[in-house]
Amino acid sequence: MVLLGNLKIRTVTLVTTLLIGALALVSGAMALRFIDGLGDSLSYSSDNTVPSLSVLGEVAQHQAQARILISQHILADTRSETRRIDEELATTLKETDARLSHYRNLVSDAEEEKLFSQLTTTWNEWKREVQGVRSASMGLRTDEATGLYNRDLKPLGYRLDSLVKEEFAYNVEIGNAAGEEGKATVASSFNWIVGLLVLIGAACVLVLVVMTNRVVRPLAGLTRAMEDMARGDLERAVPGREGRDEIGAIARALEAIKEAVAERARKRAEAAAKAQRVVVEELAGGLEALKGGKLDCAITTRFPENYERLRVDFNETVTSLATVLGDVAGAADNVNNGASEIASAADDLAGRTTAQAAALEQSAAAVRELRESVSDTARVAQDARDNAQATEREAEDGSQIMVRASTAMEAISKSSQRMAEIVTLIDGIAFQTNLLALNAGVEAARAGEAGKGFAVVATEVRALAERSAEAAREISGIIQTSGGEVHNGVEMLGQTREALGKIVTRTGELANMIGRIAESANEQANAIGQVDQVVGQMDTTTQQNAALVEESTAASRSLAQEAQRMGQLVGRFDLGAHARGGMGGANVQRLPVRGPARAPSPAPMTQGNLAVQDDWAEF
Repeated sequence: MVLLGNLKIRTVTLVTTLLIGALALVSGAMALRFIDGLGDSLSYSSDNTVPSLSVLGEVAQHQAQARILISQHILADTRSETRRIDEELATTLKETDARLSHYRNLVSDAEEEKLFSQLTTTWNEWKREVQGVRSASMGLRTDEATGLYNRDLKPLGYRLDSLVKEEFAYNVEIGNAAGEEGKATVASSFNWIVGLLVLIGAACVLVLVVMTNRVVRPLAGLTRAMEDMARGDLERAVPGREGRDEIGAIARALEAIKEAVAERARKRAEAAAKAQRVVVEELAGGLEALKGGKLDCAITTRFPENYERLRVDFNETVTSLATVLGDVAGAADNVNNGASEIASAADDLAGRTTAQAAALEQSAAAVRELRESVSDTARVAQDARDNAQATEREAEDGSQIMVRASTAMEAISKSSQRMAEIVTLIDGIAFQTNLLALNAGVEAARAGEAGKGFAVVATEVRALAERSAEAAREISGIIQTSGGEVHNGVEMLGQTREALGKIVTRTGELANMIGRIAESANEQANAIGQVDQVVGQMDTTTQQNAALVEESTAASRSLAQEAQRMGQLVGRFDLGAHARGGMGGANVQRLPVRGPARAPSPAPMTQGNLAVQDDWAEF
């Protein structure tokens, strides 16, 4: 926080916004990377592993069918039946070659290439050996064909079954490895997403704490200080002057304005006091002469412009004093009391009006600076809201990608179910074949010596049927395992999609929070602008009122002093009948007096139009 205290508010706002944006971008990038890795694993399973298992199943089925057909070829009783079976055998051999050719395109690595090479070599060898059996069988040489079958074809058939199973097992191993890799990818993505959610939440809390400590609280302190100054407390300390940000600059400017106004008012007051001392000294000399009864004591020294009228009035008063002194003696008491009351009230009003004018001027300058700062904050908050909304849209796009991945997984699951149905059908066919082979063995036993060859074929067919059933069960188990893994992958994708949904929700909440901050800052800027206008109007009106009040105060104070002195001086003159005529002819109503009249001071301090008006004009 010490480091942040040395930064501008604009810089802090920009850094926090970039931090949240960077975290959101990192979370989106990590999600896309994990989704891409998971997609590669799923694509390999759907494009290679599953088709490989399907083609191997078809190869095993056609090879078994070929061995059954060669057995039927040997046991055929007529040439027409032998030719029909021979055609079916040729077709089966071609279909098996086609399946092997298709599988060659699905070989994924050197190990699988090696197994496939052994399988094709054994298959080609089996096809070469089967030609001799076909030739003997076509010539109805059953014993020769049976001998060749038992000696050459039967071991090769077992070898083909073993190689097909090895190839099948290797593809299952590859599929399991891809499934484990997909699970690891999903688990890793979940952990990363949770960690990024925690970081984004911490960043949001950090932003709120920083904005509260750097903007809200300092502004509240400045507001209270300005309110105190508006109430006339110019000794109020301005908080936040030591800060190096915009609010610190505002506080220092406000403090400088306050000190400058106070210093200039003091200097102007001293100058006014000096001028007043000159005026008082001249008036004192004239009044001293009047006190001695001299009425030819006109003041010839010119006074400052604001007091020149007083000199002229004094001289005119001295000139006409001889004719009006009688009437003045009676009215002097009333004028003295009323002028003292007016001067007392005017002094209070002048002090309050002057303090209010100074506070309003300082407040106007501070409000203008505050309005500019709040407007900048509102623009930065608006940019932050736009960035948060863009991040929310990117997270929603990530969620849509997860939905499509989930759909692909469900399609793979349906394909696995279809394969399971096919394998179940193969298992049923193998069971029926086993029953037929069993029946054939029974019939061969009844036939005696003539049925021995047929019994051998029936035994071989039954063995092939059992191996087909066993292979179908293994395929069914593998497909069930693959289906379970696919189901787990769908569930993990669902969890990942929910996590992305939470990211979208939290990012939307963050965008709303920043939007509310931007709206609040705009409202504050508008309100401060209105306050600035009102304060400016009040400042102008208050300065005008202060000028009028100070003029009235100076006039009433001077009138009270002169009235009191005139009363004292007139009382020292013996006016005779003229004095009686003046007192009797003046029917004066005395006003209630708030207190005793103030005694004249050699240097009265007036903070009126003379002391303050020029200062406010400069500010």
